[in-house]
Amino acid sequence: MAEEMGADAVTYSPIFFSPGKGEAKGLKDLEELAKNSKINIYALGGIIEEKHVEDIKKTKAYGFASIRYFC
Repeated sequence: MAEEMGADAVTYSPIFFSPGKGEAKGLKDLEELAKNSKINIYALGGIIEEKHVEDIKKTKAYGFASIRYFC
């Protein structure tokens, strides 16, 4: 829907468990979305360690954002 409305990018979250953010969507869903989307996908939610970042890179998501990873 975001593509149809002309968006350049979207965020998708939470990828991993993040307190108070609901059920994690997971890497498989992120990978599927990134593969089938023509716009940039940014992963959010529960990204707290290097392994998470490496796993996100494998999905072809455009990037990620995190607070706890950088603190």
